[in-house]
Amino acid sequence: MPLSFTRHSASSAETGRNGLGPSIARLSFVLSLALALGGCTVLEKRTEAELAYEYQLNSYQLKAPEMALLSDHWLLTQSRQSYLRLANVLPELTPDLQPVENTKALDPSEQLVFHWLEAQLKSSPRNADAKAHYALLVWLGYGNEKIQIERNKKALSLLKQVNSSNAFSQYLTGVIQLNLNPAEAEKQLRKSSAQNYAPAQLALARLYLGQTLFSKTPSAQAPANDSGRLPLNDHKARTQLTALLSNRSATSKNHQQAKTWLAVMNFYGIGGSKNTGAAYGLLSADTKVSELLYLKALMQMHGIGTKANPQSAESLLKAATRAGSLNAANELALTLFNSDSTDSDASEGKRYLQQAAAKGSAIAAYNLGLSLYDGINQPANLNAAEVWINTAADQKLLEAIRASLYLKLSDRSWFPDKQETAALKQQLEHLALQGDRWSSYALGTLLLQGQGQPVNLQSGYAWLNVAVALGYQPAATLRDTAALQLSRPELNQAQTLSQSFFDRIQQVEEGTES
Repeated sequence: MPLSFTRHSASSAETGRNGLGPSIARLSFVLSLALALGGCTVLEKRTEAELAYEYQLNSYQLKAPEMALLSDHWLLTQSRQSYLRLANVLPELTPDLQPVENTKALDPSEQLVFHWLEAQLKSSPRNADAKAHYALLVWLGYGNEKIQIERNKKALSLLKQVNSSNAFSQYLTGVIQLNLNPAEAEKQLRKSSAQNYAPAQLALARLYLGQTLFSKTPSAQAPANDSGRLPLNDHKARTQLTALLSNRSATSKNHQQAKTWLAVMNFYGIGGSKNTGAAYGLLSADTKVSELLYLKALMQMHGIGTKANPQSAESLLKAATRAGSLNAANELALTLFNSDSTDSDASEGKRYLQQAAAKGSAIAAYNLGLSLYDGINQPANLNAAEVWINTAADQKLLEAIRASLYLKLSDRSWFPDKQETAALKQQLEHLALQGDRWSSYALGTLLLQGQGQPVNLQSGYAWLNVAVALGYQPAATLRDTAALQLSRPELNQAQTLSQSFFDRIQQVEEGTES
């Protein structure tokens, strides 16, 4: 049966922010229905007037993709990926105790303490606290044992002599055992945590979240193959942090660390249910973490977990920008552009974009380019706009890639040779096969134009057909125009080619294309 696509109404947003349209899975049914119903109207007998109209077309018009100023609200996407991205910039949950490097010079004052403890134990061998702290200093290298294995062995032997209910002894045993027996380490740390010993609660939370307890610098003390890591468990980590937060013996720094992590876990529903209200309540106003300030600003701006407060949100965006958040700088610029802005507001917004773009923000570079392209509160400057748009495209920002390609395609003098035309086609095909509907349309248009290459009506029709099937309605008119220039056998072949392109898009989405 000849393959064809029917016209269908435009989607609610012709390009959308991502421009990828509905998922391929959902489109399969629509596509099948379209194939069954038949496609565009193709005249078996075309009048001379119609033929004259078609052949008088000197070029095919290329419509620009949707180009609008972008926000990067990845923080608000409540997903595991967003959580992990944010967790990477949070301060580490640092326990009070960390082993020193073997090469580090011994502190003279602690050396004095070590010898004093030795004397104490000789006179009072049953002093549990003294013995536990003596074991700590042995483990850290203040004794005669020069090899870490010997230190571990002696320290654990000393700790076995301490009352088994001593929280510090349990904690230290757990820390030493991380290198040797993770299951036993967890058991001892949990015993210590149950006694509200804050360092144990902090160490467990950190280990359950996947943070290593030891220095990242390789040494005899750090596990060589991650054998010292406990199995990840978000729920257990959240439980430990909650206990730490209510532990009055913990330091204010420990409490602040627990608040930070619990806020993020509550917001994204990690280790328990999502609770944006609780997350907002835990976010500290004086945090130095720029992305947390940005998150709080977005929550205030959009009324998530709290009442919307645009004025306060703008103040927080400025604080986040000062703290180093490029996303906040971009959002602050858009806020200044979109408000009842004066020339000074627009100038300030442009300055924020320039700062963020210069520091590597792809979205800020794109927005800066677009503001120059559109002449937002300034004369348009196409050359400068193209520089910034290409900068963002080099960082793989889809909207910038589309804009960069459009600038090339709309410049008829850009096609000096076949090699550059082929490279442009390759870029468009790469995006089109990922389901990007504007790229399918642009590729079809390029094939119909034939600049720097022979005209290919069938392939042009096929890609335009795919673009329409993906929901890009502006491609329909060009598709139907191309169809009028094809014979019935040629049109059948073009529709079959459309189906093959669509199948390849499905394979790319499913990860099955070789």
